[in-house]
Amino acid sequence: MIRVRTRAGAVLAAGAVALAAAGTAVAAHPESGKKFSGTTSGPADNGFKPAVTFKTASNRARILKFVFQSGGCFGSGGPTQPGVNYLAKPWNVHLVGTIKVGSDGKFSVKNAKSTYKVAVQGSTQSTVTTASVSGKFTNRKTATGTITYSQAYSQPGVPGSSCGPVKLTFKATVK
Repeated sequence: MIRVRTRAGAVLAAGAVALAAAGTAVAAHPESGKKFSGTTSGPADNGFKPAVTFKTASNRARILKFVFQSGGCFGSGGPTQPGVNYLAKPWNVHLVGTIKVGSDGKFSVKNAKSTYKVAVQGSTQSTVTTASVSGKFTNRKTATGTITYSQAYSQPGVPGSSCGPVKLTFKATVK
């Protein structure tokens, strides 16, 4: 009798552990085809917090159009007008792109480049942002991680400059 109870208890315990592990694995994958949004740990600008957004692929194996906002490591500069979200301006919006999601819910990409160009007084200023992103889905509706980026500025006839790396954390949830 005692052996039966012990074996039954062991079988139940093993089954519970297996179910818990399976539940964790399922929870680590994002909901399919959903839009996620949140904020980064970067400083607010004119009362607006820097945003992070992306969408998950229908197969849940990729993040599509990962975008983050940042005033950059050079700074936004200049005076501000009340109520204007300067972080949403094109020069402060950085597209990382598509990121593969592993079977464990973790994701990462290294050295994704985005370029912002603007014509100023007959020449083109260019800022290249190089970003690396790593994170994980803590459950089907929440992702957390870090963004590390550097920037390089150039303009014909002007010495180029660079800054960074800057490290930000983020949290995004299904909207």
